[in-house]
Amino acid sequence: METVKIVNKPSSSPREVTALQMAVLQSLAKGENIPDTARRFQHHLVPHEHDRKRRLWKARARIRRWLSTQKMRDLLWEETMVGLDIDSPQIVRGIARKAKAGRVDAARLALELNGRHAPQAEVTPAQINIQFGNIPRPRRDHSDGHEIVDVDPDEIVEIEPD
Repeated sequence: METVKIVNKPSSSPREVTALQMAVLQSLAKGENIPDTARRFQHHLVPHEHDRKRRLWKARARIRRWLSTQKMRDLLWEETMVGLDIDSPQIVRGIARKAKAGRVDAARLALELNGRHAPQAEVTPAQINIQFGNIPRPRRDHSDGHEIVDVDPDEIVEIEPD
């Protein structure tokens, strides 16, 4: 059986994975479930077993045992991300199609991907100026600190109690 060396980082040691393990991981990364993958690779996973039911059971068990290790789960994740990366153009076209059809969430996502919408961007507060017209502004008398207001006597309105 052929051996494939996988190196993630220059400082890490190479991890050896067989071609059969990579084929099983690629099948799982494409969305196939464990029983279907075991059925497809049963003669490679358990070549010595002649009983069909036992061979399938052992093939599923072998795949589950492989996936119980962190190394294999990491490789499965990497293979899944490769598939997602390959499918990205179709995904973006699907988002655009839904956005054109009127889906607001798809439109928002499409605009985010395009860089035209940033929902989590820091919003700087705008300066607000409120201007009141024809209201006399208070004048401060500097001698004693009291405010003096210039009011026209015609503008004074008295309110009568009920």
